Amino acid sequence: MEQSIRHGSRGLAQVCALRLAIRDRTVNGLLLQDSETVERRWWRTPGVRVWVVLVVALVGLGIAIWASEGPGPGDPGGHIMGQLRAVKGALPSLASVNYAQYVEPHQDSCDGNPATRGLSDVTLDINFQWPESPATLVDQVSRNLDSHGWSNRMVSLTPAGGSWEKRLTNGTTATAVLDHNGDGSWVLIADAPPVGKRVTGC
Repeated sequence: MEQSIRHGSRGLAQVCALRLAIRDRTVNGLLLQDSETVERRWWRTPGVRVWVVLVVALVGLGIAIWASEGPGPGDPGGHIMGQLRAVKGALPSLASVNYAQYVEPHQDSCDGNPATRGLSDVTLDINFQWPESPATLVDQVSRNLDSHGWSNRMVSLTPAGGSWEKRLTNGTTATAVLDHNGDGSWVLIADAPPVGKRVTGC
């Protein structure tokens, strides 16, 4: 009888020890076999799955919004900017472009005055370096713009620069200006009125 009690106590102790071991090897309800099992199963926990789904959904929404975002109401279909882009082709081959900015119309106002609120112009802004004489640059840009349908309004060699204009397909007139910056770089800027109410008073 005494031997049976000892055996029973030993069995109970073993069961308790086993339960403690199982408890100590359990994380978030997952029985761990080894560290590799934890690495394989961490993502199966409900909290992690929810966060993964939310992140994927937000990324997908952002991509959809970015893909559907067009030029905006001031330039339907980007047709105005499409015509201004040809101005970049007027740069001589020796010109080294520092940057080119393509700015579509956006809501704006002068000094925050609601009465002047409207759409800004469609603008192409090119900043570049030129290694030869200003006269050579003005001459080449003028001839290249002429071949793209731009008419000369004014050309000057002192200071060097010029301005041109072109009638766009929607009936508005775009202008292009070549000018020299104080830092030694050059700019060629083309802009055109937006479709709709234009910002005024600036």
